[in-house]
Amino acid sequence: DAYTRLIAPSLDTELRNELTDKAQAAAIRVFAMNLKPLLMAPPVKNKVVLALDPGYRMGCKTAVVDGTGKVLDTCVIYVTHGDRQYAQAKDTVKKLLKKDNVDVISIGNGTASKETEIFAAETIGEFKAETGRSVSYMVVSEAGASVYSASKLAAEEFPQFDVNIRSAISIGRRLQDPLAELVKIDPKAIGVGQYQHDMPQKELTAALDGVVEDCVNSVGADLNTASPALLSHIAGINGTIAKNIVAYREENGEFTGRAQLKKVPKLGPKAYEQCAGFLRVAESRNILDNTGVHPESYDAAKGLLEKCGYTTADVKAGKLSELHNRASKLGYETLAKELDVGVPTLKDIEKELLKPGRDPRDELPPPMLRSDVLDIKDLKAMLNYVQEHAKEYAEQYAQYAKEQMVKYGIPASVTLAQGILESANGQSQLARKENNHFGIKASAAWLAQGGKYGVYTDDKPNEKFCAYDNVGESFEHHSKVLVDNKRYAQCFTLA
Repeated sequence: DAYTRLIAPSLDTELRNELTDKAQAAAIRVFAMNLKPLLMAPPVKNKVVLALDPGYRMGCKTAVVDGTGKVLDTCVIYVTHGDRQYAQAKDTVKKLLKKDNVDVISIGNGTASKETEIFAAETIGEFKAETGRSVSYMVVSEAGASVYSASKLAAEEFPQFDVNIRSAISIGRRLQDPLAELVKIDPKAIGVGQYQHDMPQKELTAALDGVVEDCVNSVGADLNTASPALLSHIAGINGTIAKNIVAYREENGEFTGRAQLKKVPKLGPKAYEQCAGFLRVAESRNILDNTGVHPESYDAAKGLLEKCGYTTADVKAGKLSELHNRASKLGYETLAKELDVGVPTLKDIEKELLKPGRDPRDELPPPMLRSDVLDIKDLKAMLNYVQEHAKEYAEQYAQYAKEQMVKYGIPASVTLAQGILESANGQSQLARKENNHFGIKASAAWLAQGGKYGVYTDDKPNEKFCAYDNVGESFEHHSKVLVDNKRYAQCFTLA
C-alpha cells in the first residue's frame, strides 16, 4: 500500500523531472550550437549593398548602405502589383545601382522572397547589358529583422526612418557583417530552434549570451567603427561603457591607439585589462594595436621579433614568412623563458603577428553570390562542381589511400570516400587547420600519449579532435582506428 500510494508516484515524479532536466539541457546545447554558425557567417566586407525586404501588400522596402553600413538611399518598390509597377520598380533599382555604385543586392528570405529574387535577377541582367557592369545578389535570413526594427535600439539608431525601412537596412547590413548586426537582436529571435519558450529561460539566456560573447571576442571589434551593441559584448565592457566609448569617439575623433581607452569615462584599469586585447585599432601607428596581442604582451611580441631578426615594420609589410621556422630553430620553450611568457601565449603571439587584423571568419568558405535565379540547370552545374572537387581530392590523396590498402587491407575507395565526406573535399576547418580528414576525436589514450589536439564544437561544445603534423598521419590513424575496432575490423579482411 505504501509503495502504491507514496513510493511509486514519488519515484515516477523524480525520474520524470530528472529526464526533463536532461532533455532541456540537451536542447539548450543544440540551440547554442545553432546560434554560433549564424553569428560566425563570413561577411561581405567593404561592399555597397542594396537591400530588399520583400512583401506583397506593403511592397518591397529598399535601402542602400555603403561599405561602412551608412544609409545612402531608401524607397519602396512594388514587384507584385502588375506590369506597370514592375517596370517602374526595375527603373528605380537600376537608378540606385548606378547612382550609388552598388556591388551586391541582399534579399530577405521572407514573404514574396522568390518573386523578389526573380525580379532582382532580371534587373541585374538588364543592368549588365546596359552598362557592362556586373552586380550579384544573395538571399539572406531575415529572422529577427522585424524584432530589431521595432526595438528601442533601432529607434535610437535610425529615428528618421520608419519601422519597415529599418528592417531593410538590417537585411543589408547583415550581409556585410552578420555578427555586428545580429548582436543587436535577442538571440532567441534569430532562428536557433523551436520550442525555446519551453526551456528554463534563465539557463537558455545564459547559454545563448555566452555564445554571443564568445563569437564577438574571437572576432574582435574595430574600435573606430563598432556599435555600442557590439562593444557591450566585449569582455569587461558593459552597456554604459560601450556608449561612453562611442561618445568619446564622436567627440574626439577616431581612436589612434588602444591606450586612449584609458581616457574613456568609467573604463577603469580592470576593464581595460579585460577588453584591450579584443579591440582593434587599424589606424594606429603601432601595428600591434591591430592584432589580438594584449598590450601587456607587447614587450614579448617585440622581443620575439627582435630575436627572429624582424621589426614591427616587417609585421606591417607582411614580411614574416620565416618567423615560424626561425622561432622553431631557437626553440619555443627557450624563447618563452627569455621573454617571460608561457609557450601557448608565445605561439598565440606568433599567429597574431603573421596576420595582423585577421578575422577568423575569412578562413571560412565565402558567401555564394549569384547573378541569376537557381533552377534545375544550376543544380546540375553545382553537382558537377562538387564532383570536380571530389575528383581533385581523390587524385591528390590517392597515394595515401593506396598505402593504407597495402598495409591494412582497407579498400582505397572506402578511405577516399570517407575523407571526401568528412573533410568536405579537404576544405573543412578541421582538415585545413589540424590535418584531420576523418573527424577523429582525441581519445583518452591519444591524450595520455601526448597527442596533439584542436578544440571544436561538434556534438558538444569544446570537444577535442586529433591534430596531425601532416595528412599522411591522419590517413594512418584512420586505418588503425578501423582495424583496431572490432565493429569494423572484419569488414576489411580481404580474402
